[in-house]
Amino acid sequence: AGSELYWEGLHVVDFDGDGDLDQFRTSPTGNALIYESWEGGAAAQTQTFSAPRLAEPQSDGSGIFTADVNGDGRLDIVTFGAEITWYEVTFSNPGGGGNGNGGGGNNGGGEVIDNAGSTSEDAISLGVLGDGQAQINFDTLQSSIDTEIALFYPDGRLAAENDDFNQTLQSGFGFSSMSPGTWYIAVGQYDTTFADGFSATGGPAGGIIALTVNSNENTRARIQETGAVWFSFDIRPNPLGLPPERAVALGALGDGSLPLQFSTLGSTLDTQMALYGPEGNLLIENDDFNGTRQSGFSASDLTQGIYHVAVSLYQTIFRDGFSVQAPPQAGPFVLRYGTNQSIQGALPADGVRWFSFEVTPRSAPQVDLSGLWISDGNINMSWETQAGVNYRVQRSTDLETWQNIGRFRVGTGNTLQHSLLISGEKQFFRVVIP
Repeated sequence: AGSELYWEGLHVVDFDGDGDLDQFRTSPTGNALIYESWEGGAAAQTQTFSAPRLAEPQSDGSGIFTADVNGDGRLDIVTFGAEITWYEVTFSNPGGGGNGNGGGGNNGGGEVIDNAGSTSEDAISLGVLGDGQAQINFDTLQSSIDTEIALFYPDGRLAAENDDFNQTLQSGFGFSSMSPGTWYIAVGQYDTTFADGFSATGGPAGGIIALTVNSNENTRARIQETGAVWFSFDIRPNPLGLPPERAVALGALGDGSLPLQFSTLGSTLDTQMALYGPEGNLLIENDDFNGTRQSGFSASDLTQGIYHVAVSLYQTIFRDGFSVQAPPQAGPFVLRYGTNQSIQGALPADGVRWFSFEVTPRSAPQVDLSGLWISDGNINMSWETQAGVNYRVQRSTDLETWQNIGRFRVGTGNTLQHSLLISGEKQFFRVVIP
């Protein structure tokens, strides 16, 4: 009702195999063929195909039908009137049932992301897809709608776009030599317009697309009300997060109970530094330490494990997973670490020099008795101490119940001594760490 087109042909069939009947309509006056996909009892998406070569004038029996014309397991579209036109359907979806043209309401099964990806800020993350040398391919061949796709630089510029990939209604492209950063993919239905500034507009909303990455990872999502669904992915050095292979070993640097100092003070280069934990997590990074162009930090409360320090030049980007994006420039520097220790270093061609050190297990402090003697009616004892550790002398008459004697004694790293008056009764004495 209210349409300016005259609908002469109508065909109802479960074209996408989702259990809901879909509609095909033809109009010789508008020279159009309409496909309306239904899901859950409501129209989910509509596609318009022009120039279906229908017979004229109207009321001459123009119509539409679907059949597997070429026996490939997929329903094809046939329009008829004064002549017959066959539209071969070439897309298919794995896991689909029925007619082979779809796999249910989500294009072949699997979870559909419904309420995300409306803008680049709300992009669906595909994770880290490789480094700058990786070949990365994207396509929507497993979608059942006519799609368009675009790639955007991290700064929002339009890098590439595609429609009708490999002579299909779907889209795709592949890239390599991509610079590190977060890139963006926008997928829309025909006819979507892409432009600089993260712009993707003009296409209809509601359709479900399947984005495939390198032929083995499918992400299914619904086109949002903005006219596209957005994805993001990262290109970064060391995408697998593997530990550095040729780190300079600094040895064991304590058990983590005391802070460890690292710096490049005394170097002429403008440096940056970072500390990575045993699992590759970025713990600390620094630039311009103490008002200088060099870098440094203090690391405390480190647990047992192997740690890595990365030294590079200014304008380096450090990320989790031992990932360092540094200016590719060589140069000498000095690394100061531990207790007044230092080592001469040189940045290699890729601009990053790695160092490793070990934090050993913490051992419980023990009391080592160093002396015991009697003089002037007193029993005297001495023991070795660790700086900052509290000690306490106790006594007992039965080795079961112990009483504290005097106050806490704080260790200095040297020997401590305590004297007690000898009484007539049998007594036992000990030194404990509370």
